Amino acid sequence: MSPVSTTNIRIYHNDVYSAPLAVRSSSKGAQSLSEFMNNAVPSLSSSGTIFTPTSLLPGGIAQTVYSNAGPSTASRKVRFSRKSIMVPDGGNIALDFTPPMAFESTCDKTPVIIVLHGALGGSKASYVQAALEPLTRPKAQGGSGLRAVVFNFRGCNGTRLTSPRLYHPRMTDDLRSIILYLRSFLPAVPLYALGFSMGASLLSCYLAETGESSSISAAFCISNVFDYTGCTAELDSGAFISRRILNPVIGFGHRKIVAANKDAFLALSDEDGLGLSSQQRKKAMSKVLWNPSITMSSFTADFVAPFEGYDSLANFLEETSCKNVLKDVRVPLVCLNAHDDPLMKGSLLPYSEAQANAYVMLAVTPQGGHIGWYTRQNGRMNQWFVKPVCEYFEGLDKN
Repeated sequence: MSPVSTTNIRIYHNDVYSAPLAVRSSSKGAQSLSEFMNNAVPSLSSSGTIFTPTSLLPGGIAQTVYSNAGPSTASRKVRFSRKSIMVPDGGNIALDFTPPMAFESTCDKTPVIIVLHGALGGSKASYVQAALEPLTRPKAQGGSGLRAVVFNFRGCNGTRLTSPRLYHPRMTDDLRSIILYLRSFLPAVPLYALGFSMGASLLSCYLAETGESSSISAAFCISNVFDYTGCTAELDSGAFISRRILNPVIGFGHRKIVAANKDAFLALSDEDGLGLSSQQRKKAMSKVLWNPSITMSSFTADFVAPFEGYDSLANFLEETSCKNVLKDVRVPLVCLNAHDDPLMKGSLLPYSEAQANAYVMLAVTPQGGHIGWYTRQNGRMNQWFVKPVCEYFEGLDKN
């Protein structure tokens, strides 16, 4: 099928399906994903407004850098209450709930959005704050009136490591543990999910692994890194900013996590099931801690891949790329990416994979960068992606 052009947004989706989708309307019964999107998410339909980046950030690189270094566009700081849970392998997961008082009643049936941030992020990330401020603001104050819980990845946002594992796009066990925990006191509440960058990849892998039995009813992904082989190649040999700034910044950020949690990786016996001897672990640690030119790809090759049992960087990147499993998703999944994203450029996006599955919709804007989409209105910066995200989850709530 040819992509559908909606103003300057191109939609890749297949409307031909053999089973009704899990998007329902009280008045219309079962809807296709495209019908739901046309009715509930005008920002990504033919009636939607055109995304035009601010002239202050005209390209994908500028949008991406500002997303990482600039302040949040949220009109107020989102407040959280934190709960830490232990998962089966001894790991510690920090969950940040918002609004803080909205989870006290077990009778409240307001939907909950599980938020998965990008690499080195957390609930304090500017893009997380930008999305959650309107999503969790009361309806009486013009917000969506929903609830959310941010899944802070191991070692991120002030979380100490208590087991010798970090996080990666195919590590879905932690998300499964979080869902089990939420279901222990929210047994009948609809669970949705919002993923950013690497968190979007992890979320997509979970949806593919669980298929029709997914505990998440619908999801929205922002700047999904579908292809880690291609992304790594861009970081290693792409644009100057990607090679000389983004790649080392991400690498140094992960090294900082390892340095702060050395004991978690070294205080193990050779029989603890990691497949690495104590000598091999020490060697991997040394490579990471003393590499003066560490990058994301070198960190992954020297540390994450071997600790996770992969025999090569190439195999790890291929296994963790969610584009390979999109065909197995069986709940509504909408992905928004920009063609000028320096980490996941347009030529790497899974157009054919999206068009082969009626449960998946890929929306691509020409500009926007990586978790950027900055516009300027009334003298202040806004991130345009927040609008379709709010429309999507409000539409699900109404249906």
